[in-house]
Amino acid sequence: LAKVKSGKLLGLFSDGAMPMSVELYKHPQVPTLVAQAQKAVELMEQNKNGFVLMAEAGKIDWAAHANDAGAVLAEMKTLDALIAFAVKYADEHPDTLVYLNADHDTGLGSFVYRYVGKEEAARKTAQGEALYGGNTDYASFGAFKLFEKQTGSLYYLEEELKKMPAEKRTPEYIEERLSRALGYPVNIAEFNNLDDIPGIFRQVNEKRGMSWATQNHSASPLIGVAYGAEAERFSGVYHNTDILPRMKAALGWNED
Repeated sequence: LAKVKSGKLLGLFSDGAMPMSVELYKHPQVPTLVAQAQKAVELMEQNKNGFVLMAEAGKIDWAAHANDAGAVLAEMKTLDALIAFAVKYADEHPDTLVYLNADHDTGLGSFVYRYVGKEEAARKTAQGEALYGGNTDYASFGAFKLFEKQTGSLYYLEEELKKMPAEKRTPEYIEERLSRALGYPVNIAEFNNLDDIPGIFRQVNEKRGMSWATQNHSASPLIGVAYGAEAERFSGVYHNTDILPRMKAALGWNED
């Protein structure tokens, strides 16, 4: 990327889907999303008429389809870095509009409490104990520390385990691969039915205080955020089909 200073550019960094952020360290030849956006802006701002750039943190969706909270967090941090770059650019170029949105939610993930045995509950202090009789365990901020330890994608691990012959998918192998992906040791004896691969990951989520409503898209409302020039046009509650006319108006494009 550093060698290209002008002109049109097509970057092909993978023979298939781009790697997830949580596994990007395995692919040193792949530039980060921010690096790609920076190069795109560097080239496109040479146009005297300005430019429109769309950058997508699309692997948030993939990670959420797998109900993989650790990978979702890594992708969100990638998006956060992209937003920081875009906002800084807008601050330095006051005629710039930054608009952030999504095409849908995936998974409806949320932190929840779980029920634990009396002996385990006695060793814990949680908000839920006073409210629900002392045997509830709420997810703590420490859960984020667990997610940040993750070094592998559960999406790809699930694919790997499903394709593997049953005789090779031993409890020891699953334990080793799951521990390596999560970044901390797990005891496979605590999991039920090792032939149910999705079920294993559901139990991982439960142990980390996460609950997911689906592995598909949801119809929950989205939050759109605008920053910079003409940002006030995007205030309020509106249908997604209203984004285009608002964007056209912000850019000064006539309907004809």
